[in-house]
Amino acid sequence: MSVNQGNKNITNLDSLLTYIYRNYIQIQEGDFRLHYRVFDVICRQLREKMKEVDQFYNYYSSTVQAMGSHYDRLRIKKPDEFDIFNVIVLPCEVVNSPDFEIRGKEAAFVYIILGEECRRVLKSGPNSVRNKKVLDWVDDCGYLRRSLFSDWFKSVVARALNKFKSNNSHVAVFQVDGKKYTVALSNAGPAITLNIESMDGFRMDVDFVPALKFSEKLWPPSPDYVKIPKRCRKDFWMVVPKPNKYRKEAVKARSWRVAMPQQERELMYNSYNLRQAIRLRRIENDFKILGSKP
Repeated sequence: MSVNQGNKNITNLDSLLTYIYRNYIQIQEGDFRLHYRVFDVICRQLREKMKEVDQFYNYYSSTVQAMGSHYDRLRIKKPDEFDIFNVIVLPCEVVNSPDFEIRGKEAAFVYIILGEECRRVLKSGPNSVRNKKVLDWVDDCGYLRRSLFSDWFKSVVARALNKFKSNNSHVAVFQVDGKKYTVALSNAGPAITLNIESMDGFRMDVDFVPALKFSEKLWPPSPDYVKIPKRCRKDFWMVVPKPNKYRKEAVKARSWRVAMPQQERELMYNSYNLRQAIRLRRIENDFKILGSKP
């Protein structure tokens, strides 16, 4: 890699990093446009089918939220991996119950507890036919178990995908702008991954991650958790069904990982050098994996 030393626009380290990024690292717009188009069409169609096959998902799925390196504008390779939060809210009868609690004990992890009154309303309340699905994810002590929630979400995706036409290998087929793409499933931790391919070698993986959304009023109180910085407040926060791997199995089953992509983005706002440093660090790590030096 060489940089034109005569370039008058390069006057300091900041401008040098910008030059390197734009000329050697930045994803080409054409590549991104194609991959995003395929991702957008397939995910929209899949979510509509998910709403058809599951009453709870249809009523309580609020939106999808991009996250990860694309969302933070840190991606340095081809745009062939996307991370998406499928945002779901719990019934208002749950979160407004006096014995509903979110308890924080370890850094970045919380426990979600539904008391007896909360569970009673789910069983016999006016929307019990729909809302009692939540009870399938609760253990005998009232803890919301992340693995049961995650299994339910993965089943919704699988059932929805079965509604699409399939090829001779029984893999679902989608059409995007007249071109066929197959979509298979694989598991990746709390996510279910859509493996998208076409006959001409196109490949892209989309991690579908279920996330529960809560009001900031339910943020765990101090001293367990500090308050969200004022400039990072978004009126809500989320959790994903990712276990705390450093805890015993019984505790793992009840732990939920805090996820705050919007708040994290606010922390990086107006800190351009931070983004560049992260991008260059990723390049360095890639070269180490390849056994080369940048």
